[in-house]
Amino acid sequence: MSTSLSQSILSLNSVTSALKSATGGAGDDSISQVTGNLAQITDIITRLQAEGKAFVTSTTAALSSIKPEDLSNASTYSDLLKTAVADFSNSVESAIKTLSPLKDSVLTFGNGIQSTVTTLTSELSTLQSTLAGNQAALTKAQKSYSLLSGLGSLGGVVGLSGALALVKSLESIVSGNQLKLQDLQTTLADKIKLLSLLTSANGSVADSFNVLPGLSGSLQFLQTDVASLAADISDNASAAAIPVIISAITGALAEINSSVN
Repeated sequence: MSTSLSQSILSLNSVTSALKSATGGAGDDSISQVTGNLAQITDIITRLQAEGKAFVTSTTAALSSIKPEDLSNASTYSDLLKTAVADFSNSVESAIKTLSPLKDSVLTFGNGIQSTVTTLTSELSTLQSTLAGNQAALTKAQKSYSLLSGLGSLGGVVGLSGALALVKSLESIVSGNQLKLQDLQTTLADKIKLLSLLTSANGSVADSFNVLPGLSGSLQFLQTDVASLAADISDNASAAAIPVIISAITGALAEINSSVN
């Protein structure tokens, strides 16, 4: 399970590459749409990661510029913190809204392939049963023809030509059904392979999506802490009080950095 945006990007790139490779680089329109959606998801996550890294760097610098013993310029830095946190929070929420339909689209296609696999598996079972019946009938007809042929060597036997026609007909049916079975087995194997890849894709997308609520939650806590810091600075709080809130903000930034990297 992905625990950071970096891991999400690696996972998404890996499964997208595997999906393209398995479908000859493009595949049908539906596969192209899925790989396109995965590329969009990866791009959104990648851009959010870059923004997150810049956010952590800038907010850490602003925070380190606040000196409890000298608050003359502290309000400027606390304002920068508030703006930066609000902007990055908006970016995360926007990413969640944009990713949601893309995630659902990939999942829907995967569900469709699962349904196809279920149908093909049922058809394969039916065809195997039919073929077994055909082969049993052919074996019986061949024995009858063989017996009639043996009797025919002793003199004319009524029905010999009919028995031969039945054998030929059943041989044709068996041959046709064997080809159908081979085609169906090949199609089913391809769909099962595709389903496996799509299952991995859905897992990667879900993991990527699940990182964001935690990141959003950390930012909400950070907004509260930054607001408290701004209030303390505005009230010219004691030098002992401000380091406490700075420490809390530092901890929140560490959590965000962990989610981003």
